[in-house]
Amino acid sequence: MYIPKYFKVTNVDEIWDFVQKNSFGTIVTTEQGKPIATHLPLGLNKKGDDYYITGHMAYGNPQWRTFETCEDMLVMFQGPNAYISSSWYGHEEVPTWNYQAVHVYGKANILEKEELIEELTIMLEKLENDASLSLESVAVTAIKFDNVSNIL
Repeated sequence: MYIPKYFKVTNVDEIWDFVQKNSFGTIVTTEQGKPIATHLPLGLNKKGDDYYITGHMAYGNPQWRTFETCEDMLVMFQGPNAYISSSWYGHEEVPTWNYQAVHVYGKANILEKEELIEELTIMLEKLENDASLSLESVAVTAIKFDNVSNIL
C-alpha cells in the first residue's frame, strides 16, 4: 500500500488501536497465483510481546485450505474514507480520496480445538452485549465443534 510520508503512522499503539476499532478485516491469500479474499470479524490479541489476529472462517469457505500453502497472507483493516473535492482548497488542486487503512502481513496457523474455543469465547464476549449468552449456549444450539474448522 502506498503511504505518503506525511500520512504514515509508525506508532504501534495507534495502529493496534485502529485495528481494534475497525476489526472487520479482509483476509487475502493466493491459490496457484490467484488472489482469494474473505471478509471477517477479527480479533487482535496479545500474548507476551507477540500480537496475533484471530477469527473464524466457515468450513465451507475454501480459502482456509490455502493457509498451509500460502507463504504470506495479507489482512486489511479499513476505517473512515471520504472524497476530498478540489473546490475545498484555496488554490487549484486535484480532487483526492482520503482514507485510513492498515495492512498486516504474516503466516496463518490453524488453531487446535481448545485454542479455537478460547478465541471464539473472547470474540463473543467482545461483541455480545447480552452477558447471558455464552459460547456454551451457542454451541449447544448452533455449533458442533467436531464439525467446526479450526481456522486462523
